[in-house]
Amino acid sequence: MGGGEGWIALVTAISQVFAGIAGKVYLSSDGRLMRKIERDADILEKLPPPAKALMENLLVWEVSQHGLRRMRRASRKISWSALFAILFVAGITAGIDWALAFLAITYGWGWWIPFGIVTLFGLLLSVTGIGQLFVYPDDNGDQAA
Repeated sequence: MGGGEGWIALVTAISQVFAGIAGKVYLSSDGRLMRKIERDADILEKLPPPAKALMENLLVWEVSQHGLRRMRRASRKISWSALFAILFVAGITAGIDWALAFLAITYGWGWWIPFGIVTLFGLLLSVTGIGQLFVYPDDNGDQAA
């Protein structure tokens, strides 16, 4: 592949897919929700007594939502078929990208256009599949029949 320049493009595409997967799996909005609960608790201390009851109800609801979200996350299981599909799409995309990068380096810059299109399409398919990576026990899905 002419000096290794194509490998850089391939590694970049693969690392973006894995970064998207890792971001979806490991990052959550718990920190944001906790900051909101803390902010509402601070507001509660500053409110006059007649308004405290409403804010207390809001805090109870927010804390219960946080607890339900954590229990749901703790009981989820990985969907191996979805993981295989994501890895399959990433592998096919990487193979096509490798060939297109080789063509672009060898024959001209015009091949970078289909490289970008294929990479974008593969990344979008992978990111879409990440939303189906986990199976939750309270989801009925196909079992509704």
